[in-house]
Amino acid sequence: MLRVLAADATELPAVVQDLDLRLQEMEAILPHILHHVSEARSAYSATTSAFSMLERLAVALPAYISASTTFAAAWNTAKEALNDQADELANMRTFYEGYLASYDGLVLEVARRHGAERKMKAVLAKAMEQVERLREADTAERKAFRR
Repeated sequence: MLRVLAADATELPAVVQDLDLRLQEMEAILPHILHHVSEARSAYSATTSAFSMLERLAVALPAYISASTTFAAAWNTAKEALNDQADELANMRTFYEGYLASYDGLVLEVARRHGAERKMKAVLAKAMEQVERLREADTAERKAFRR
C-alpha cells in the first residue's frame, strides 16, 4: 500500500490542479445555477399563486353562477315589467293625444259659438233698434192721427 501511495504521490499535484480547475469551473457556473434556481423559485411561486387563485375561483364559481342566474331571472322579470309600463305609457300617450285633440276641438267650438252668439246679438240689437225706430215712428204717426 505504501508503494501505491508512493506511486500515486507523483500524480498528486496534477490531481490537485485538476480539482482546482474543476472548482473554478464550478464556481464560475454557480451564479448561473443560482440565477436559474431563483427563476425556478419565482416561476414556482407564480404558478402556486395562480393555482391558489384558481382554487379560490373554483370555490367561488358556483356562487357567481348562481348570482348570475338570479340576476338574469330578475332582469327578465324587470324587463317584462318595464316593457309593460312602456306599453302603458304609449297607450296613455295615445289617449291624451286624443283627449288634447278633442279638447282643442271643443275650445274651437266654444269660440265659434261665442262668435255666433255675438253676431246674433249684433243682429238682434240692430233689429231691436229698427223695431224701436218703427215703434217710435208708429207712435208719432198715431199721435199725429189723433190730433
